Amino acid sequence: MQGELLERFADTQTALIAALDAGDTEAMIAHTRDLGGITDALRTQGVLRGHVERRVAAIQGEQTVATYTGRPARR
Repeated sequence: MQGELLERFADTQTALIAALDAGDTEAMIAHTRDLGGITDALRTQGVLRGHVERRVAAIQGEQTVATYTGRPARR
């Protein structure tokens, strides 16, 4: 279940970034709401923010930073 939530988190985060890039306000709101629900579900399972960020980066195969830059950030 946790792995599935982390995959959904990564997919929704990617969709939110695409919506930000496209200026699609309705999609931004929907994806932000979805991320909130996924984050709440992860917190309920006792997953901390740092753990989530490391797992999402691992799923994406890269290290990311926690700021929006308009494109994927890499270190």
